[in-house]
Amino acid sequence: MKLWFLVSFLLLILLQPVQPAPSATQPLRVVHAPYFANRIDWGTAAIFWFGRADVANGVAPIPGRNYADVRVAYTSSELHVFVSVIDYYLWHEYNPNTSSNPTSYDYDGVALYLDINGDRTTTPGTDDYVFLAKWGAGGEEYSQPYQRQARGNGSAWNTAWNGSWRHLPGAQWSCNPGPNSNECGLDFGWAVTFRIPWQTIGLSAPPHGRTMGMGMQLFDRDAPGSSGVAPVQTWPETLTTTRPDTWGGLALGPATMNIPLSRVEGTTTIRRGLPGSNVIDASVGADGNCNGGHEGNPDSPIKPGSNPPITRGEDTSLWVASQSGITDFPCFARAYLRFGLDQIPPGKTIISARLIITHWSQSGDSNSPNPDDRPQPSFIQLFTVDPNWTETGVTWNNGPLARRNYGGVTVTPRNPREPLFPGVPYSWDATISVAEAYAAGTPLNIALYTAAEPMHTSKYLHSSEAGDSNNEARPTLIVTWGAPVEVRSRVFLPLLSR
Repeated sequence: MKLWFLVSFLLLILLQPVQPAPSATQPLRVVHAPYFANRIDWGTAAIFWFGRADVANGVAPIPGRNYADVRVAYTSSELHVFVSVIDYYLWHEYNPNTSSNPTSYDYDGVALYLDINGDRTTTPGTDDYVFLAKWGAGGEEYSQPYQRQARGNGSAWNTAWNGSWRHLPGAQWSCNPGPNSNECGLDFGWAVTFRIPWQTIGLSAPPHGRTMGMGMQLFDRDAPGSSGVAPVQTWPETLTTTRPDTWGGLALGPATMNIPLSRVEGTTTIRRGLPGSNVIDASVGADGNCNGGHEGNPDSPIKPGSNPPITRGEDTSLWVASQSGITDFPCFARAYLRFGLDQIPPGKTIISARLIITHWSQSGDSNSPNPDDRPQPSFIQLFTVDPNWTETGVTWNNGPLARRNYGGVTVTPRNPREPLFPGVPYSWDATISVAEAYAAGTPLNIALYTAAEPMHTSKYLHSSEAGDSNNEARPTLIVTWGAPVEVRSRVFLPLLSR
């Protein structure tokens, strides 16, 4: 009996899926998703971007790579990931293969990878999942055959796994016949919203505060035949489909940091024109006139319409804009800024940091009888980004990707009766991003972008090129720093209840 029990126990162990060892590395790119108790407000959801728009002045190559904005949020029942893709030639399967590999595809589609425990293993474990949404021209009621999924088994993907989830497709094109035809010129793009129930991925409720793994693949076809398939683009750029340790991070909740109790020793104000300050900035995309995207050249560092031509870094304004409507991609804009931190003495604790940006105008007509044509508020988010950009060379396509998002500020439309200048200052909490850059001994590289949905959410902000008469409206970083306070004793107060 004892021998039989021992043999049975050993067989049970051998038959269990082998879980790969976790990686010690941490993801370079992490998106912090907000929680919504009720309906999701996509305009305040987290957002990140990847890919490139292969187009210039209304001409797109075949095949050409695509650009994607990805909004992320979660509720008590589901994870929501809204992917909007700029794609100038729409192609989909008429009869999708319902047994295809979910990690590869040769039509328009997107794959979402999730590592639920965030253990970053070297092969797919049982807590790792992939969901492939094949874009289709029909609505949600026709979408089920256009999705595939798999779950890790400890060494590979189990494509027989059939967990429940759904996706919502959408698209916009300029003229008929539209998809699966390039006869009438450029299309605009497509979108997919993933809705993944927590129960499907082994959870009874959202694990607030956890950092899971996440990755994406963007698939694209622009014409018939193998020559019409574009290269696969990934987020993060390191992603390997069978290596969760190469994926990015998905944090459920805002970024946090424990700042030690410190004594204030000084405050440093960093702004171009102040002694010792080193600040550069530039915007990419449109300049308030919807002249980016296919109406411009996403690879050009020259400000659209400038005469004589100037680079983006010579513009006196920064521009921030986005929409959920793919058609208006020419209106999208993003701002990049870099602040040197060498004025802060070494060995200090960053106690607080504020980024001050001044808003001077916006798109839309305040007097329009149509509410949709009036200026709208926008929630402008703060991101840290890679350092590989220059003020005079940054473009939409080579602009650095986000490393992490740090919340945002709602910028409301200006009152048309107010003086245009100097404008209205807004303040972002940059404490964590500054503390991280200071600890690493690097300048602060950040971006401003928005997940705003409606039209006329573009915001016009002063750049570091603002004239000397308006110098206080230039982007400003105010950092308070000091030394940790040694705590020699603690007093614990009792909790009294009535």
